[in-house]
Amino acid sequence: MSRSAFRLSPMASDSLWTGARALVFVFFLVALLVVFRLVMVFYWNLPLAVDEAQFLDWSRELQPGYPSKPPFIAWAIAASTALCGSEAASCVRVLQPLAMGLAGLGVATTAWLLWRSIAASIWAFALFLTMPLVSLYSQLATTDAWLLLWWSWALCVFIWALSGGGRSRSKLGNPHETQGANEPAWMVLGLICGLGVLTEYTMAIFVISAVIVLFREGLMVRTGPWLALLVTMAVISPNFFWNSEYGFPNVTHTLDLMSPNDTNTAYSSISGHFFLHQFLLLSPLVLLAFFWVSLKSLLTWGQNTALSRGPGGSPWSLDAGARLGLVFAWPMLLVVGFRELTTGVQANLVAPASVGITLAVIGLWCAASNQIFRSRFFGRSLRGIGLPLSLVLNLGFAAALLAAPWVLDRSSVIEQFLQLYE
Repeated sequence: MSRSAFRLSPMASDSLWTGARALVFVFFLVALLVVFRLVMVFYWNLPLAVDEAQFLDWSRELQPGYPSKPPFIAWAIAASTALCGSEAASCVRVLQPLAMGLAGLGVATTAWLLWRSIAASIWAFALFLTMPLVSLYSQLATTDAWLLLWWSWALCVFIWALSGGGRSRSKLGNPHETQGANEPAWMVLGLICGLGVLTEYTMAIFVISAVIVLFREGLMVRTGPWLALLVTMAVISPNFFWNSEYGFPNVTHTLDLMSPNDTNTAYSSISGHFFLHQFLLLSPLVLLAFFWVSLKSLLTWGQNTALSRGPGGSPWSLDAGARLGLVFAWPMLLVVGFRELTTGVQANLVAPASVGITLAVIGLWCAASNQIFRSRFFGRSLRGIGLPLSLVLNLGFAAALLAAPWVLDRSSVIEQFLQLYE
């Protein structure tokens, strides 16, 4: 995919929420939130949850693998407690806000590569880092924060790799552009994907999305993707050999989770709760906008989108960057949704999809807004309220989460929040 394949004109300069002062305010507001989360780790000193305590126990004896998880979370906690000099709950969690902040920078950088728009980058940074799901993982020592870090930067480097040299018959960009032969970028991508797999095996779903893009762009036969695969395999090889030595306990654990039981059966019978939880996890307006752009993409599948008509008869072209966000969100949503219907899973397993969801919504609300929001159905005012209202709602949840220890029973506050995601 060439650089032009993902580039759309910046947002209209007459919008209140894309002016220079507004963007500076939003950026520093979210940056301040990241710093505040880091400080609050030492004041938000709640007892460790069961999973956190288990990860801390693992960190005392570093290995290439553990019975139910890959090893990276134990490595991260070992590093954080060594730097902090204590095994207190605050020291166990101290790297989580930094990991999520870096993940937000990955999303912002990806938005810049897609649209070359400072406004799109800042709003992507803001919407992602203030999502309720991200707020929770910024304060708890779980694998999800690190998975989001590797996923966001893997997508960023993936786009960088696709913009390298070599001819392409891209359907999304200029067929005369060269791309796909950026070997250093592919090697970096392999390293990041390997670290992602060592964090959570669901990182493998990233490969499904990447293959869809590579197939569409005619790049499957290039050496770059296969080089990335080799580097990934090299990075995860210690964990593979550890699993083989102990009879693949991680595979057994995963199969046990996917096997139906009485609890899972009861869970699948109320699958509507799963979708309700997604609105709590990913922010209601953001998820509604994501479903809209998904529907629009489906309705224009196989058509020349430049000639399609939006609601009210307005011309509308589905931006290539928004489509890329859909490709890196829906495979994860479908896999987790299918597992929820068949075996029952926690709703928070969709966490990596939040990266693609953010980019798809930015493509809709920012890049495509000059066209689609002239329609009578939406009205141009939606562009003006969608971004700031989502930010306000997300910041409200973040404030409630940080204030919870002083409002609720400190011994059960984590469990009460986690119940939203089960």
